[in-house]
Amino acid sequence: MSRTQLGPLAAVVVVVLRLAIGLHFLAEGLDKLGGTKPFSSAGFLGNAKGPLAPLFKGMVADPDGYHKLNSEATLANWTNYRDRVARHYRFDETQVTQSEALLAKAEDRLKEFYNENEETLDEYTKQVERRDANSARPEREGMQTLQTHDARITGERMKLKGQLLSQIDALWKNVETDFNNVATSEQRQAAGGPLAIGKLSAPRPSSDCVDVIIPWFDVLVGLCLILGLFTRTVAVMAGLFLASVCASQWPGYPGAAPIYYQSIEMLALFALAAVGAGKVASIDALLCGCRSCCRTKRGRESLASKTTR
Repeated sequence: MSRTQLGPLAAVVVVVLRLAIGLHFLAEGLDKLGGTKPFSSAGFLGNAKGPLAPLFKGMVADPDGYHKLNSEATLANWTNYRDRVARHYRFDETQVTQSEALLAKAEDRLKEFYNENEETLDEYTKQVERRDANSARPEREGMQTLQTHDARITGERMKLKGQLLSQIDALWKNVETDFNNVATSEQRQAAGGPLAIGKLSAPRPSSDCVDVIIPWFDVLVGLCLILGLFTRTVAVMAGLFLASVCASQWPGYPGAAPIYYQSIEMLALFALAAVGAGKVASIDALLCGCRSCCRTKRGRESLASKTTR
């Protein structure tokens, strides 16, 4: 038997393994696409551990909410949005004046927010600064008592962040609603509907890009493995993806989450690629058979033509 061939039992095991991993990827992708809440990788990327953590965390736009909590940045976004809305609906002079008045009111509400939450904002800023200072001291990660203390502080910081950003998000939503309501029903219909205020600009590649790509990547990997299409290439790509997941939670690094399942599936994918899992019960096998038949036919025709000469 050739070293590249699989025995009957090994072939069955490889096919079952390929189908099992394919079904897992397909289910994960469909769950991300059809879940009750939109899929977001921001939390996962923001909790990266190990030497590559800065790379993963850098993909999250405004992870501490500092951009939205900055009055100048927020007003700049709102002003830009007002201009986009005016162009979107082709506002007349009266409507432009209305939108300017709404922007002034939104600015007043923003000032009220800062006045009412001055102490909370100050406390949140100090806690973020304390977190950054502690992260520069990796020896803290190995001390159990400090880990417990830091976990409590993290919970308090996240609570403050939630309180502040929920209010800011409500203000953003009000701006979006107010500006779109300036348009008449005819303008909204002509423009194809309301204009979303959108998200803050993010670095590239960002978690927003990841959120769009990963669900479809999971679905395509799952389908290709189930059908046995481009099996070796897909297995390598999926294995590299899981390797990046493992790298975001560096094994043995203090505070890193367990990656047993991801690492096992990663190794299984690389094994499928190494043994050529698309050789049996797959579209790849059918395509390979067709190519072999075509080559054999061309070879016979070439031999026949040489013989007749």
